[in-house]
Amino acid sequence: MSEVYFQRLQAALIAAGRHLPTLVVDTERLTANMAAVRRMTAPGLALRVVEKSLPAPDLLRQVMAGLDTNRLMSFHLPFVRQTVAVFPEADILLGKPMPVGAVAGVSPALDAQVNWLIDSPERLAEYGALAAQSGRSLRICLEVDIGLHRGGFTLERAGDFTAALTRLRDDPNLHLTGLMGYEPHIARLPRAITSPARALDAARAAYARFHALAVQTLGAQAAATLIYNTGGSSTFMLYDGSGPGTEVALASALVKPTDFDLPALEALQAAAFIAAPVLKTVERPEIPMARELSRVLRLLGRSPQRACFIYGGNWLADPCHPAGARRSALFGHSSNQEMYDLPTDSGLKPGDFLFFRPRQSEALFLQFGDIAAFDGTAITDWWPVWHETH
Repeated sequence: MSEVYFQRLQAALIAAGRHLPTLVVDTERLTANMAAVRRMTAPGLALRVVEKSLPAPDLLRQVMAGLDTNRLMSFHLPFVRQTVAVFPEADILLGKPMPVGAVAGVSPALDAQVNWLIDSPERLAEYGALAAQSGRSLRICLEVDIGLHRGGFTLERAGDFTAALTRLRDDPNLHLTGLMGYEPHIARLPRAITSPARALDAARAAYARFHALAVQTLGAQAAATLIYNTGGSSTFMLYDGSGPGTEVALASALVKPTDFDLPALEALQAAAFIAAPVLKTVERPEIPMARELSRVLRLLGRSPQRACFIYGGNWLADPCHPAGARRSALFGHSSNQEMYDLPTDSGLKPGDFLFFRPRQSEALFLQFGDIAAFDGTAITDWWPVWHETH
């Protein structure tokens, strides 16, 4: 990313009267990333947008339109409630199992849009009891372990899985809608353990066995109506449509935080930035009560000749502009006024911005209030984020 790009972004923020730490989404880059994702997704596979990674309704609306999908994945009940209100047409799959007590407190009005995730026979029994006692009709998706080993039904205990399928087939209050098999380990395992290709083959083989058990237990016609969800931002492009999967989930890749700087995502651009106002600049910063030590450290290159203090800090993010800026190892983290070492020739001054790339989206996107939508020239809109409680 060029100096000119960040000069334009800084000018846009100043023109918009924004002088606070701000989360910015570049809408031109977002649009280009959506087009790239559609090219990278195998024909016949639907896309499900992971809401927690883009937790703002206007941002989600753009992405759902750009990817031509009404499918969302949610991980937080307050967000589910807000999503149902804003997107009455959305089909929502829970990305993690919810405590039955939390589900009991949810309005039955949500049940027509929500697919609750079940990971064990015990949780299925709890949900069955809730549905029977309340008269609710719950849509259920079963979590299956295809290699991540973070929970879910396993092939080692295949009897539990087929018993769950049978229970869901016969229970008038519970309705099986599909399976979810998550596998982010494919792109993250060290090469010393295995290759991505072998991990993918193992995950696909496991999913195929779960699918075969579903066909055997429910019949081919019933099994064919189910959702078979898999994938993630680091793996969605690996599926060619030949397995049982009917859809892949993703979202973080669309804004590409640094955790997704992966070879498989080279076609995508960073589209999210944090802009932090510079409050102070310091020449030859000194450690308190240690002037001579500070001088020696500067001579040894262990302390900078120039530094700045920003508005805020301590985010899951890394500085990306100006080039060479880095968090001060001597002063450490601060959420109030974090210090960053600067290159000696840096012209950064108070009133300018230090820019960061987030390492993830998710919770970090919720820390700055309304998100600034940047079209490459100006801030064109402000997008409110979801409320953490509702």
